[in-house]
Amino acid sequence: MSNEQAQTSDGGRGATKEVDSRSPFMPTHPPAIGASFVEPNVLQVPHPRGRIAWLLQRSAYARLFRELDTFRTELALKAPSTAEGGAVWYSAAQHEVCRAETCLDRRDIEGGWNALHAARRLGVFGMTSEERESSRKRLLSEVDAMKSWRVKPLKEILEDTNPPTPSRLIDAMALRDEESSNTYHKIWLVGDQLALVTIACACGVVAYLLVLLFLGPTVLSRIPSISREWTWRSVSTVTLFGLLGGAFSTLRSLLLAGSTAKIPERVANYYVTAARLVAGVIGGLAGYTFWCAGLVPLFTGIPAYSSAGLAIAFVFGYAGESLVAGVASSFERRTSE
Repeated sequence: MSNEQAQTSDGGRGATKEVDSRSPFMPTHPPAIGASFVEPNVLQVPHPRGRIAWLLQRSAYARLFRELDTFRTELALKAPSTAEGGAVWYSAAQHEVCRAETCLDRRDIEGGWNALHAARRLGVFGMTSEERESSRKRLLSEVDAMKSWRVKPLKEILEDTNPPTPSRLIDAMALRDEESSNTYHKIWLVGDQLALVTIACACGVVAYLLVLLFLGPTVLSRIPSISREWTWRSVSTVTLFGLLGGAFSTLRSLLLAGSTAKIPERVANYYVTAARLVAGVIGGLAGYTFWCAGLVPLFTGIPAYSSAGLAIAFVFGYAGESLVAGVASSFERRTSE
């Protein structure tokens, strides 16, 4: 990978920063304006997940770059004069801008937004009293769109009729930024889980086709079948429909999780999603077994390996998680007795 180096100078001292030359939105000038900044530890910034993920997140990266470039210009307009001897908040804001650009170079979108929000909060110290009052009114209008516990403390801070102090306005902005960060973090998590479910279903379909076209006729056909209901064709098809039922249940719960304010465990944990898919397969096979044994009084008199049997496998795969939870709870009650 070829890298370019952007050189800045501050009072005779140079600061060298490596950037990725392949980045399509690579800035042509350093984020710091007129004052030195401390380069963050780039080893702590996560590396990009891969080329496919980068292509899917390219528009989000471009939006973050535009916001950062706009704020860089706004920060330059708030730069303290030389007579003031510089300001601590300005150097800290430059540091956050530098950290945001480092995240951009590493394609860490969430880290870039985190740094940009911190830089914007530090920019409050460069506002006039009229600008702070305008920001207070704007933040107050954003509170109505929130649904979390942060609404109450935000209103307590912003509804104060006294002129807003920088620290009070920064506290309100921090609560607003936390709400935004959590919302978009949950969106990324749901997207990752949806990708996992899609990949699992695709792998299941490919494995089914391999069994149906190659492995079944050459290898599995030599194994004697227990009955006509339990052949390699029926088992593989029922397994696939159980997986699809579990995937449908998982997709439904993931999409419904977007309406809640909290981040549930089923969204944040990959193992929970994988376990739900496995539960769908187990539930599909169990439902097909119960139906073949006559324990499920539905579609009686129909041959086992038919559309009805596959529908039973899909339904039990959809309810696989609930079945596993019910069996576990009943077992716990019996052991406690």
